[in-house]
Amino acid sequence: MFAGGRKVNMNEPIAADKNIITSYSPQTANDVAFIMLERLLGKEKTDMVIANLSAK
Repeated sequence: MFAGGRKVNMNEPIAADKNIITSYSPQTANDVAFIMLERLLGKEKTDMVIANLSAK
């Protein structure tokens, strides 16, 4: 399938391209949030957040 001239893989739970991130179900909300956090703050800080969440 093509969207906006780009090929979109419909079998992936999350699709991210430049400033657009989308998913097909509420179960992927955490992963979408971590993608957004990584784009805003960087991988190092995102990994720290994930580690702190996992520790609780």
